[in-house]
Amino acid sequence: MNKVIVLVLAFSVIYAVFSGNIVEVSNAAVNTAAEAIELTIFLSGGLMFWSGVMNLMKKGGITKIISKLISPLLRLIFKGLDSSSNAMRAICMNISANFLGLGNAATPFGIEAMRELKKLNNKKDAEDYMVYFIVLNSASIQIIPTTLILLRSRYNSANPIEILPPSVLTSLISLFVGIFFAVLISRFRRKK
Repeated sequence: MNKVIVLVLAFSVIYAVFSGNIVEVSNAAVNTAAEAIELTIFLSGGLMFWSGVMNLMKKGGITKIISKLISPLLRLIFKGLDSSSNAMRAICMNISANFLGLGNAATPFGIEAMRELKKLNNKKDAEDYMVYFIVLNSASIQIIPTTLILLRSRYNSANPIEILPPSVLTSLISLFVGIFFAVLISRFRRKK
């Protein structure tokens, strides 16, 4: 990927030199670098705030409540996985963090879930569980998509929260389609 980026940059600079637009390219490079730093600082503040909220929710037991609410659904997906296991706990915490749009807070739980799933004795079940978890994590159903709301707020959206319904709908569709195909492929693989 680094080679592709270097080639694109080199081609852009060479084209700018021959087309007489090198001043515009250099101005754009400087301005966008400054904008990128401002955006990073803006997003960092929002992510720190929401990570703090997530930590308070975790300490206050709200994430455990969310985990208990979603555990019946997860037992349907992860049939045979002990609901009191470390793997299921980590999966529930990961999904709870994703519900709140906190991908950064969800990542450590996702890594822990994969480690715990890898420890399972039955390799075929463990592989299936890992695939199901990846699908769940990738679909990332978000009740509060904090990063999108922050970006829309940063760029002066009239209603930064209006993204909620389409965000939830698209992540639900991707979840159901992903789980459907993961189960289908798992059953096909087991028949072989």
